[in-house]
Amino acid sequence: MQANILTVVQEYVPLKRAGTSYKGNCPFHSEKTPSFVVHPDKGFFHCFGCGAGGDVFKFLELHEKVGFQDAVRMLAQKVGVALPEMDAASEEGRRDTALRESLLKVHELAAAYFREQLAAPSGARARAQLAERGLSAETIDQLGLGFAPNARDALKARLVKHGFNEPLLIQSG
Repeated sequence: MQANILTVVQEYVPLKRAGTSYKGNCPFHSEKTPSFVVHPDKGFFHCFGCGAGGDVFKFLELHEKVGFQDAVRMLAQKVGVALPEMDAASEEGRRDTALRESLLKVHELAAAYFREQLAAPSGARARAQLAERGLSAETIDQLGLGFAPNARDALKARLVKHGFNEPLLIQSG
């Protein structure tokens, strides 16, 4: 059975036919005028309001806030396709998965740290520069922008405090 993007998207978003495509309000931002378009013949969606777009997997990733692998699992379940599970005996596979998850967590915490620094009093000059460039607080938040203060080891100290060791931090970049 093939996954039809229209069928999947319609589970989450009310759509109306508009020629060969379908339109509705975007599920990824607030809007009053429909700017979200699904092209079932081409297998993709696009929002002209926020710029979100992609295939059925990307839609599930964005809507359900999951990674690609989880989106694949969700879609497989929806269409009744059994996926082979990773070999539980594969120690290397488990290590790789654990490493990827740890690296992702390091990056998430680093991004949160930089966002906090931008909001702190020490980030006032950076906020002013962003405002001069026409970026609103809402845009800054949506883009996840942050600020790196002069405190060289502050981020490292924060990450070590959260239990991450130095070799992992070096590997994370």
